[in-house]
Amino acid sequence: MKRQKVTTMYRSEIAGAVHEMMEGFHAVGLIGEKTMQEFDASCLIPAISDEKVETQIAQDHTAVDGRFSAMREIREGSHAR
Repeated sequence: MKRQKVTTMYRSEIAGAVHEMMEGFHAVGLIGEKTMQEFDASCLIPAISDEKVETQIAQDHTAVDGRFSAMREIREGSHAR
């Protein structure tokens, strides 16, 4: 199964620094999985995969393009009333 790329976003600059330090502690075994999960919950903004973000951007652009097309049709008088 292909792993999705996810952008990591921290709640604040300080939360990012603390979280990165704790990731180092976790990597060498100084803190356990449960503690790391607690730091994840405290420091990270809930993740959205880059794929989902790209899909939402594409949908937003399509919706905006559709609105502009409708406005253009109305302005040009080609829209039936």
